[in-house]
Amino acid sequence: MWVNTGLIWALRIVTQQLVIEDVKIGLYTNAVAWNPATVFGDLVEPVESGYAQQLCSGWNSPIITGGNQGDVAGLNVTFTDSDVTDIVAIGFFYIGATTGTLLGGDQFVTPQTIPNSGGILLIQPQALDTSM
Repeated sequence: MWVNTGLIWALRIVTQQLVIEDVKIGLYTNAVAWNPATVFGDLVEPVESGYAQQLCSGWNSPIITGGNQGDVAGLNVTFTDSDVTDIVAIGFFYIGATTGTLLGGDQFVTPQTIPNSGGILLIQPQALDTSM
């Protein structure tokens, strides 16, 4: 789901009021009721060693699906956990790499566990516009 700050961020880039910036993806571990007013402070990121937000790259050309939805996907990113406790991620979020602007996010269908002591979680960043 896009949040208000994410929509404003996108509009500022389109209208050249903001320099294009990279996007990072991160994980959160708390229950969040996503809505347009969700802010970064509503999210709790993992604190375990090895976890870090990951830079999204390798985006394909956007397409319009059969359901008239815009869709774009990037290369897989890898989250790691080198701590002694598992990371249980409830969902993911996108954030501007330079400005730190929360763009949006969502809950996983089921929580994703990154096992401790070297476990990994692979995620393919994707943006799907379902507003039509």
